[in-house]
Amino acid sequence: MTAPAPLAQAVVFALAVATGEEAVFRGLLTPRRADTHSDRARTAAALAAFVGWHVLQGTVWPPTRRWFWRADFLTATALLGMACTALRQRSGSIWPGVALHAAAIVIWRTGLGGPSFSQLRGRS
Repeated sequence: MTAPAPLAQAVVFALAVATGEEAVFRGLLTPRRADTHSDRARTAAALAAFVGWHVLQGTVWPPTRRWFWRADFLTATALLGMACTALRQRSGSIWPGVALHAAAIVIWRTGLGGPSFSQLRGRS
């Protein structure tokens, strides 16, 4: 049996990561709407936690530091988080955010210099 093509691997990986992260950061931590001050504070805290999660990954998984501790990556992560939050609050569902998040990962990994699987494992 041959290994899946890199694009197919990237798509499967992206869907898994995006589904897990969106379920936690937009599904559990973000309120469906941000109508009150408390809702807006929870939304901001969820966004900060999403960005912080990526910093933490670089802390506990050293091979990812090369990417996950970069200011441009963290800025893009915050912007992605804001877009996924807006999709969650407009639609009431995490799935539009999952699609956007997965697409962003695929584009980053296949066209914008994101890491390969071997680089993520520290075998580059």
